[in-house]
Amino acid sequence: MHSQQRTYLTAISSTSFYERLGSPKHILAPMVAQSDLPFRLMCEQLYNVDLSYTQMIHASNFADVNGEPFRTNHLDVIKPTVVQIAAHDPDVAVEAALMILEKSESTGSSVNGSISPVVAFDLNLGCPQGIARKGKYGAFLHDEYPQSAYDVLIKLRAMLPREIGVTAKVRLPPTKADAEAGKLGNMSELSHLPTPEERIQRLIDCGVDLITVHGRTRFENKVAVGKADWNSIERCVQTARVYSGNAQYPLIANGGIETYNDVEKCLEQTQASGVMSSESLLENPGLFSNLSEETACDTVARGMLERQLGYACMYLDYATLFPPIPGSLGARGGCFNVIRTHLFKILHRYLEENPELRSLLGDNGALSTIKQGRELVQELRSRYSKLDEEHSWYRRHRKQQYGLGFNADSPFTSVDVNSITIEEKKQRAKLRIQQMKEQRLKRDEDTKIAA
Repeated sequence: MHSQQRTYLTAISSTSFYERLGSPKHILAPMVAQSDLPFRLMCEQLYNVDLSYTQMIHASNFADVNGEPFRTNHLDVIKPTVVQIAAHDPDVAVEAALMILEKSESTGSSVNGSISPVVAFDLNLGCPQGIARKGKYGAFLHDEYPQSAYDVLIKLRAMLPREIGVTAKVRLPPTKADAEAGKLGNMSELSHLPTPEERIQRLIDCGVDLITVHGRTRFENKVAVGKADWNSIERCVQTARVYSGNAQYPLIANGGIETYNDVEKCLEQTQASGVMSSESLLENPGLFSNLSEETACDTVARGMLERQLGYACMYLDYATLFPPIPGSLGARGGCFNVIRTHLFKILHRYLEENPELRSLLGDNGALSTIKQGRELVQELRSRYSKLDEEHSWYRRHRKQQYGLGFNADSPFTSVDVNSITIEEKKQRAKLRIQQMKEQRLKRDEDTKIAA
């Protein structure tokens, strides 16, 4: 194990860790085999994601694989990145973290004054999958072996450079009802079930710089998933800020986000520093954009279709430039297994209506290249070529005025949208995105001046 801390250039020491991150409001969650570099880059560069996490990395596996080209596979050299790790052994966690920092160094780039784009390590204390119990990580580690979880965090904070953050992503603890239902396993021997507030205090005692709280227990998963408990997240926010003595202690809310309206409601109710999303972003990478044009698309059949097809094409473009690693999806099919899964999520509603295309996408032997992925997207487009706004009940008496459901300022409105090529549509969409970004920046500047 590394016996000595490495020396890193320090970011502005007078600012808080959260400020050094840029005070992110919109955060892309760590997702196994789905938080791949091309998807994160797309969401950050085009769709208003302020901060992203890598997919979970097993600390023990990383320490054993000394030659992994970590920087190329996982990191954006421009924006700060949080690396999520799974670990229950403090020494192994520290060894992996130091090795990741070493492998992510670059002499030619700088992120907030650091020579590594890795700004923090997040300990996975929230994964509810059964494999996490076997591996002794995620929500099972926090629920059944809490002291082991805290020992990992304490050692990470003690051994990592101070400018490198230590964070934790957690779920709500099991409830009395869970105990009465006999769900608790090793926790059944505990005389006291911890409250969310008590857990927040323990995490802060460990020196954690930022906490993300998913407003569900580990039992609220898959078909048993329920409404996210924003009330508990709100209490966690209040506890963190009072207990830490920092009125701005960064706590991120996770869970229950489907639309941008949910983002605003969650922030207002919980007073969290930001919102993290996972499942919703997989289908709608533009969730955090809050663009009027995208909102309009949601009520128009043609606009919704073009939006989703546009996301699929854009992701394939990024995957061409930054091929994702196979991850946990297996070597067969290579990186296309990751791409395949993204296409399933982005095109879900249309693949459900076209089961033969859904089966084709799921067949490793029949569809395994980005080129074939593009052909599938084009086939979907051709099948819905007759779809327009009149398919919407609300708009059944209206005639389509603007291409793709965009407003009169859209670059699509100067020509008939059906008369231009796909590449022209993409170029016009990129232009419109840039225009909207510039408009948003101007609004932000005007707001600051007015304040």
